[in-house]
Amino acid sequence: MIFFTYAFVNMGMVSGILPVVGVPLPFISYGGTAMVTLGLALGILMSVARLSASTPRTRGRRSERAAPHCVAVGLGVQPGCQPCFGNYPEVLLMASRFELKKSKNDKFVFNLLADNGQVILTSELYDSKASALNGIESVKKNAPDDGRYARLSAKDGSPYFTLKAGNGQVIGLSHMFSGEKARDDGIASVKANGPGAVTDDQTA
Repeated sequence: MIFFTYAFVNMGMVSGILPVVGVPLPFISYGGTAMVTLGLALGILMSVARLSASTPRTRGRRSERAAPHCVAVGLGVQPGCQPCFGNYPEVLLMASRFELKKSKNDKFVFNLLADNGQVILTSELYDSKASALNGIESVKKNAPDDGRYARLSAKDGSPYFTLKAGNGQVIGLSHMFSGEKARDDGIASVKANGPGAVTDDQTA
C-alpha cells in the first residue's frame, strides 16, 4: 500500500494532476536516502511474511495447542515431560503435581494437587528446600501402599487421613471430609496421583 501511494503521488506530480511535493517513484527515482529507506521497509515486510508463513496457526482454546506427545496420546504426564512445561503451561495445569511453596516464616511446604487442581494432601513445614523435596519423594514412594495411611477422625467427628513414611513419620495430611466414603475417595486419589505427580517449584 505504501509503494502504491508513493507511485500514485509521483505519477500525479509528473502529469500535473497533483502539486509537486518531492515524493520519489519507488526503486526508480534517483536518491540514496529514498532507496535505502524503501529497501529497509521491503526487507522488514518480507521478514514478517516469512515468519508468519512458518508459524503454525491453531484454532480454539489455548489448551488445544499442540502438546507434548505423552499428553496428546492420553498417556498422562510423565516426570520426564517436566521440561516441556515452560512452553506448554496448560499441560502443567492438567497434570497432578506437587506445588512447592515458601511460607511466611521462611519454611517450605508442599501440596499434592490432583489433575483437577484440588488439593488432596498437605505436608508439614520443612526448614530447608532439600528436606521438602525429600518429603515429596517420600510421598511418591509411599502413596501406593494402603498400609501407610492412618484413617482418623477429628474431635468433631470429621474424618481425615494422614500418610506416613516407612519410619512412621507423618509426611502428609488431608483436609477434613464430610464422611468416611469421601475420605476413602481422597486416599484413592492420593494413591492414583501421588506416584507420577510432577513438582512445580514456586519458591524460585
